[in-house]
Amino acid sequence: MPRCLPPAVAAATILAAFAARAFVALPASGPAARPRQLRSPAAAAAEVAAVPRPAPDAPAAAEAEEAASPLRWLSAGLLAGVVLAACSSPAEALDRDSNAVRPTLDKFTIKAAKYLELCKDNKKYAKKWKDKFFKVDAKLKKYPKDTAVYNRLLKKKAGLQRRKEAYGERLCGKKDGTPRTIATGEFVRGGIIPSSLAFIYTTGWIGWAGRSYLRRTLDTKKEIMIDVPLALTCMASGFAWPTYAWQEIVNGEMVAKDEDIHRSFF
Repeated sequence: MPRCLPPAVAAATILAAFAARAFVALPASGPAARPRQLRSPAAAAAEVAAVPRPAPDAPAAAEAEEAASPLRWLSAGLLAGVVLAACSSPAEALDRDSNAVRPTLDKFTIKAAKYLELCKDNKKYAKKWKDKFFKVDAKLKKYPKDTAVYNRLLKKKAGLQRRKEAYGERLCGKKDGTPRTIATGEFVRGGIIPSSLAFIYTTGWIGWAGRSYLRRTLDTKKEIMIDVPLALTCMASGFAWPTYAWQEIVNGEMVAKDEDIHRSFF
């Protein structure tokens, strides 16, 4: 809680008292009430007759007084707010680190999934590899050292260890400990982005090499009896198919002209 210095506290107290006296205090409606005493009917009637009656404009003045009362309360509230603002600490009022709304983009990632975790931290994943190593070690005990079978089992065990470390950085299911293929489009271990790009490039290379071969031969016989030197040349130049394809698209050579397309009217 922010605290004011003693002078500020004194000033706030004085202002609050002034506000209560000037704005909140209700006006007196008449002289102070005197203690009631027993008196005769005649004296009571004379006292009532002696009381002055209000002027004709007294109701209007009372209504104006009642209308000004809410304004006094509002002014008192504004004054109290000014006092509290003056006593508050600017550093706490402008503390952006504690009051700012922080983004929650870290939740929209596959790494924050509740049913996945790193394979190296999964107990069932470790149990599976432990069983595999146990089987290999059991076979190693049956053969003498430096034999062909013994060395082959050692290589197999080393390969299993490399696979365990490689899959350890991927995401596994918490319930079964099996690595998952991530299809969210994120660049994580086990994602489909690298393999998808490799597939698109390979298929495009094969298609571009075949297209180049057919355009260079223009002979149906060479489609059956492949011209090997020409096919190898097309395959070697097909590695740059993205560049060649873009050039043909820009030059308008990728599509055929309308007059070159046969149209049947029947």
